[in-house]
This record gives sequence, C-alpha cells and structure tokens, in this order.
Amino acid sequence: METQPKMDSNDIWKELYVNQMIYLNTRVLELVDHILRVSEIQPIIIIQGDHGIPIFERRYYQHNEILNAYYLPSIDVELLYPNISPVNSFRTIFNIYFDTNLELLKDVAFTSQWLDSPYQFEPVEEHYSQCLQP
Repeated sequence: METQPKMDSNDIWKELYVNQMIYLNTRVLELVDHILRVSEIQPIIIIQGDHGIPIFERRYYQHNEILNAYYLPSIDVELLYPNISPVNSFRTIFNIYFDTNLELLKDVAFTSQWLDSPYQFEPVEEHYSQCLQP
C-alpha cells in the first residue's frame, strides 16, 4: 500500500505546488482562449490567486505573493499600478468600465498566526513593491 508524503517538508510543498501549477496553467489558458474565441463582445477577464505557496520559514513573504492577471480591453494599463491589491483592482475596474466612483483603499496585506490565533490579523510588510509584467 502506498503511503502519503509527509507534508512538513518544504520540498514536498514545492513539488506539489509546481505540479498543481503546471496542470492549472494549462487549463486556465485553455479557458481564457475559449472565452476570447466565443465572446461576442470583448470580455473583462480577471484571474487572481488567494495566496501564494506556503513556504514555512518565510511564510509571511511567500504566502502573500499572488497571481493577479487581467485582460482589460480598451483601457490604459497604467491605471493598474504595480503594487495594486485585489480590493483596489476591482474598484479601479468598476470605476473605469461601470462609471462607479469607488474610493481606493490602502493596499495592505494581512496575516495571522493561523495555528494559534487565525482571526487576529496584523499587516504584512511588503517585500516587493511591484508586480512582474510580461
């Protein structure tokens, strides 16, 4: 009988995370291609992750690095500034496309000691001040 790998190793987390990403990247790209192909009007596409890989010794650092990808037809991409958080990307998109007037919030990530006190949040210092762009 095959045993499950121990999940307390960064090497196991990294391997499983990479395998998951390889599969999901293929499926998501297929989905985006399909949406673009069948849409009668240009769609707005937002693809976001809710957290990054949980590397234990650097949990605060890696865990808050998320995927934040957009397909936004006919707008100036500079409106989505490099360190924008998901809460403000939606507010910005609503303001541009739907003529709302939503105020932007402070771009802050929060964390907690998820085993000891999962609901006591504290701000996380940003390690990267901008996102990676193609």
